[in-house]
Amino acid sequence: SPISATMVQVTIQINAPGHALDEEFLPLDADISSTLANLKTQVHDGTGFPISSIQFFLNGAPVVGDDKTLDQAGIKNGEMLYMLVREQNNMPRQQSRPQQSQPPQQGRFSNDQIETLRLQLLGNPQAMQQVSQERPELAAAASDPVRFREL
Repeated sequence: SPISATMVQVTIQINAPGHALDEEFLPLDADISSTLANLKTQVHDGTGFPISSIQFFLNGAPVVGDDKTLDQAGIKNGEMLYMLVREQNNMPRQQSRPQQSQPPQQGRFSNDQIETLRLQLLGNPQAMQQVSQERPELAAAASDPVRFREL
């Protein structure tokens, strides 16, 4: 059956360091007039991630305003959205086992901060050009979340 003109297909690239779904792709069909809150609910239903921990990025820029429709947010058919899952300190599962057993991979930045920086870099051609000149290996790794974190 043909997809109606108001339906869009979006692919969510999940970024949830330490989670089994990290770097997985989640294809979704959504109505262009549905809100970002509806999309977060769809992702929650498909992944179990708490709605409050979900942050979408489109072309490297955070997508804000849960009451915006997909159309208003600039999300078109075939779009790829990056989804950063922010760690929730109050998640019941984490209270039962202490997190100290996993030392941070970096001394200065959390994985969330590094990933946010990477996505901003991908969405900002001027910043990417500057990084390309100053640290070409970092610019080259911008499309690979794991490699980018290692640098």
